[in-house]
Amino acid sequence: MRPYCKPALDVEKQLGHLRAKGLVIGDAAASGRRLQLIGLHRFCGYALPFRERGAHREKLLFRPGTTFDDVIALAEFDRALRLAVMDAIERIEVALRAAFGGPLAVALGPHWYTDAANWDDANRHAVFLARVRDELRLDEAPHERHGEAVRHYRAEYDQPEYPPVWVSFDAVTFGTLSQAFSQLKVAHRKVVARTFAVDESVLSSWLHALTVLRNICAHHGRLTHRKFVVRPKVSKALDPEMRPQDRLHGMLVLIHTLLGPLDTAEEWRQTILRIIAQFRSVDAVAALGTPVNSRTFPLARS
Repeated sequence: MRPYCKPALDVEKQLGHLRAKGLVIGDAAASGRRLQLIGLHRFCGYALPFRERGAHREKLLFRPGTTFDDVIALAEFDRALRLAVMDAIERIEVALRAAFGGPLAVALGPHWYTDAANWDDANRHAVFLARVRDELRLDEAPHERHGEAVRHYRAEYDQPEYPPVWVSFDAVTFGTLSQAFSQLKVAHRKVVARTFAVDESVLSSWLHALTVLRNICAHHGRLTHRKFVVRPKVSKALDPEMRPQDRLHGMLVLIHTLLGPLDTAEEWRQTILRIIAQFRSVDAVAALGTPVNSRTFPLARS
């Protein structure tokens, strides 16, 4: 361990720092402006795939010929993919919220989620319900931050205290939805999983992975050249197509599969292929983590 002593650098010195590492910078003024907008810290994250140890192994240097524009192209490629992933997750999330308020509500009632009998463990249900209570702010006086539907329920009804599932589950976070699904009794999980035509155990794993992926996207995190900590389960139908499942390659295959029953898979597949075609200078196989021996991205095959 040692104290941090690196100073903050102005843009001119940042460009000098990158040049000293071997990066080719053409138009200094334009590059400086881009660097101001993206930030050196973020830029360096996208620069990592272009760097390697020097002859003496003591410093990470840019591979010969790497340009500032090469790194920016990867950052823009990553951004385009991130927006497409968020669009897909939104569709999946909305369908999931609707599934909780569909057949289960018809069979078990509008407030079925408040009954511990529908959970696999009463203690876990108590923790979950406390989480919903907190996210809906039920202990606070009605306020605009509660959302229109929750405010309306509290203004019109005094029992039950919790709104019906289609109101509550439309207001809680995606992580809370994922948690709810994983804790339901298996029979109830199977009902919800029919929306996506996958096994309930697979969907439980996938929703957990999508929760993490969604949070990364929401905070503008890098998706390319990344290993995801949460590894989604590989279904038999997608083995080996979905591997490696801890890279963006596997995540995209997962998302495409969930979009199938939602009638948006082909449209989204074409969006991904257009992005790959638009950024031809980017090594998409390496960026997505697609197995080198295949040299082909599964979504490219109709």
